[in-house]
Amino acid sequence: MHSQLYLAARWRRVRLAPLASLAAALLGVASPFGAATAQQGSVLSIDPTRPSSYWLAADGKRRQPNIPTAGATGLAGFQPGWFEFTFNVPAARWRRLAVTAKPNVAKVELDIDAPPPPPDRMAVTGPMRPGDWVYLTAGQHRLRLITNHWTGIPDVSAIQVLPMDEGQPGAFRILNHEERPSAALGQCAPIRVETGGTGRAAALSVLFRLDGVFLERRNVPVPAGPSPVRIDVPVPCDRAGDVAATVVMVGGRSNAALQDIFRYSVFDTRRAEPEFVRGDLVAEIDATTREPDFVSGATTVTTGPAGTYRESADRGAYSYLRGSDKTILPAWFAYRVTGLTPGRAYQAVITYPDDAERVFLAAIRDSGPSMYPAAVGMETGGPWPVSGTMQQRDVIFWPSSADARLLVFNSYDGRKAAIASVRIYAVDLKDTPAPQTSPTDGRELIAWYEEGSNFSALVGTQSDPDAVHATVDRYLRLARHMGATTVSPSVLVYGAELYPSKFNLQFNNQRQDVLGAFLLGAQRYGMKVVPELHPRADELLWPPRTPEEFDRLMLLSGRNQSGLYDSKGEVRRPPHFNPLAPEVRRWYREIIGELATRYASSPAFGGIQLRVSQWIDATLNNFDSLDWGYEAVTVRRFLAAAKITPPANLDIDSDTPNALTARYRFLTGPQREAWIDWRCRQIRDVLADIVATVQAARPDLVVRLNLSALVEHGEKEPDRQGLRERGLDPWMLRDIKGLEILDGRYRYGARFIEPEWRQEHRTGSLAPGVLSDITAEGQRPRTLKTMEYLGVPAALFMRNEQISWPPSKREPWVTSASEPAGRLMLARYAELVGLFDVYTVGDGGNAYIFSGDGLKEFSREFAALPRTPFDRVNTGSDVLVLRKDGEMFYVLNLSPKPAKVVVRAPDAGVVRSLASGEAVLQSGESFDLDMKAYELRSFRGDRASSGLAAALSADK
Repeated sequence: MHSQLYLAARWRRVRLAPLASLAAALLGVASPFGAATAQQGSVLSIDPTRPSSYWLAADGKRRQPNIPTAGATGLAGFQPGWFEFTFNVPAARWRRLAVTAKPNVAKVELDIDAPPPPPDRMAVTGPMRPGDWVYLTAGQHRLRLITNHWTGIPDVSAIQVLPMDEGQPGAFRILNHEERPSAALGQCAPIRVETGGTGRAAALSVLFRLDGVFLERRNVPVPAGPSPVRIDVPVPCDRAGDVAATVVMVGGRSNAALQDIFRYSVFDTRRAEPEFVRGDLVAEIDATTREPDFVSGATTVTTGPAGTYRESADRGAYSYLRGSDKTILPAWFAYRVTGLTPGRAYQAVITYPDDAERVFLAAIRDSGPSMYPAAVGMETGGPWPVSGTMQQRDVIFWPSSADARLLVFNSYDGRKAAIASVRIYAVDLKDTPAPQTSPTDGRELIAWYEEGSNFSALVGTQSDPDAVHATVDRYLRLARHMGATTVSPSVLVYGAELYPSKFNLQFNNQRQDVLGAFLLGAQRYGMKVVPELHPRADELLWPPRTPEEFDRLMLLSGRNQSGLYDSKGEVRRPPHFNPLAPEVRRWYREIIGELATRYASSPAFGGIQLRVSQWIDATLNNFDSLDWGYEAVTVRRFLAAAKITPPANLDIDSDTPNALTARYRFLTGPQREAWIDWRCRQIRDVLADIVATVQAARPDLVVRLNLSALVEHGEKEPDRQGLRERGLDPWMLRDIKGLEILDGRYRYGARFIEPEWRQEHRTGSLAPGVLSDITAEGQRPRTLKTMEYLGVPAALFMRNEQISWPPSKREPWVTSASEPAGRLMLARYAELVGLFDVYTVGDGGNAYIFSGDGLKEFSREFAALPRTPFDRVNTGSDVLVLRKDGEMFYVLNLSPKPAKVVVRAPDAGVVRSLASGEAVLQSGESFDLDMKAYELRSFRGDRASSGLAAALSADK
């Protein structure tokens, strides 16, 4: 799956050998560049200080690349680019490429005799890595050493081309470029191997292991020809899992350099519904009688209205981290957990009191490395009614080691953590055969994940990068089990990229394709995948440019700020690019189009989601705020389009501080609305262009804008006018068929404890006009209510040695959502559905665990509804919702308490559940429902009922 690395920008290839030689002759000094090869016996040594040509990325602050004085040695850190060296081979034979460098060569790629990049190409991804074997003919060759990753080219001290040891039967190279590719059952590509060419017959042995267990061995003969041959080795492909194929050249001395491992993953795409079946109890902690094994601050056993439980001390982790008083450490306690089997699924059931205001987390942390241990957050009281009873919260987790700790810690002063018990059960994973119909035909529940590959921590595979099938299948299984119909993993965000791309090279691993695995895995569970992109676009800064060329890519603010530099003069990462700059616009469109084209043939691929967020907002699809966008070229375009003659003293040609300030005052004064309107039309055109590009790959694909986390703490979420000031007018965007706005402005949780903030996020999206302002005419809103992280770095207050682990072990972030007790967590879905008839609800975030009382049942009823508007029928009650569309209708209890409901459906005939097909009314005019808190029930009659009605029962 080899791909060129393309950047829609000017490229400059530098050949220094002739220039350096000329300079040396004129100055009378030794040239740093020249002949690159010195032969020592049969070992060919290449001088890393003497490249024949090179290309280095520009430094953001200097806007020009560093000029190396000693080739690939002694480079400044974080310098992506490549060096090319020429060398001569005296005789044709297999040789091994060896590079010695520090700190390491993990990100170095190599290419032999690569064609020179044309002017519009920065570099080429190397098909080889240090340690690979390659058959070289006699004569001159070129070796290109490439590092496109942000870590830059390491300090290279030696490059050697090594021969085989005497007596070895031959060598080989695996030609499959993609690491850990994925395929459906029966559709795996063979391992393509180049070998032979020694004149002697030989053999390869290929040992296959499935999920670490021996599968089979295959022997492959190698012909005794004078030239290398390419052999396709068929691979076992009839069982789902992660396969490791160890390829060895038979008959030689044991030598790690003469073996290689090729890994691939196999997915069963036949439709099934996943099940987690609770098994035996394997561990139990009675917190009321068992003292914690580890503790910070005294704990107390307390008896209250809910019963007896263990309570932490008062000091909260967030209060400690955000406050100035560091003398009192946060309160927490922990228990050892034994008897777990690494890699097996378990369910932890945590019992806790719902009798006071509390915000706390409970996490299952094992001794294996993990960015985010499995954790749940409890939030009682505050904006939520307390029940005065014990409640339970459960979490599915996969330990990566047998040594674990149950951690319980307080988040805020005065809101103590408290648990009564924890029970841990073994879980069996089972699949139930399902019809080929997809749950994506109805309304949509989205499972969203923010930080790329970190979802592997959630399912216990972060320490095993080869567990592609296990990682993806566990995550999808969790999501579907709790009712998700769509998953939206962030496949290009911050420093995590989950698919091969010729763009976004700063962090990308060109050989991995986790998104491809997601698309295969999602087919089994009938889900759609709408991957999210939030690219940084650092590579737009890499080609050498003049300051003026750089400035044409950037937004300038009316307060004299550069889109490249922040207020401290440091380079923004990423900078504020100008979304209207042709080069920026082309780059953004092409990276999106590349993804759409690559995956268009997958039936699980539903489109592309683009984030608009304050979290590292690259401004590729907006202006960020009305403060930005006052560069002369943009202002001139507006004045010409609007036919506005500027004041004679208004400088519209230069970008001096005075000119920027004057333009800002003029355009935010009398011309404010015209200026905002024009900017919105330009962004509309940018997005329309993107939709057309995506739908050229497949006409049914959609493009979504995820409006998520747009403001800082304490600021109000933007309304339509606030979005317009960013260049996003929802009313204009309504006209773009294939573009959907996903409203993620409001979230849930207690990341901040102020009552005003919590209430705003609890009810802000329910205010009149909030959702309708960004909803397309004739449709219903699409919403995404994600978690507000309670994220705490354990190293700051809960070090490894405090829980009896070595201090050298990695200390994670302990992150979770905080959710109200029991069925109260369904309020965030039920209110949006009942009050606004939304087409989409969503949830998720880092370490989101897909847990909740009744979520699976709610999701099943919701997904059974078609994406057509349902009109509300008056029930005479604010908490009882009845909506209908023809012969279909649904009933929703918006109360935190159970309700008895009578539904009248005269002349409807037989009424059946939309979700199950079970008849609830065979004859007659009415039927009764016993509805739990925030319960949704959906139905279809034989005919539309003109007298459809629902009411709370008198004996409720």
